[in-house]
Amino acid sequence: MPDITLQIILQVVFGINPGERYEQLKKLFEYLTRRRYYSLVL
Repeated sequence: MPDITLQIILQVVFGINPGERYEQLKKLFEYLTRRRYYSLVL
């Protein structure tokens, strides 16, 4: 997922600003979207 899209989702939808919690959720979202993408491809 492009970083700008993820940043907008975390800030606008969830109200989370850059910081420790933001980085944790960013890694989680990247993991989940990557996992979902690979399951669709295979």
